[in-house]
Amino acid sequence: MRRVVGLGLAAVLVFAGAGCGDDEDGDGGVTDEEIQDIEDTGDDIQQEVEEEVDAQDEGTNEDGE
Repeated sequence: MRRVVGLGLAAVLVFAGAGCGDDEDGDGGVTDEEIQDIEDTGDDIQQEVEEEVDAQDEGTNEDGE
């Protein structure tokens, strides 16, 4: 159950970031590079959430950092 909540939170954070992402070139559109940056950030957040959930499932409050 925790994993579902954690992954849901990661998804919300990713989509929130996509909505307010940086417009690097100032043209009002989103470039492929900007989309990739958002996806990479989402992947990083998801990995951090999964590590934290796994650590909690194991009975510790450590995520290996």
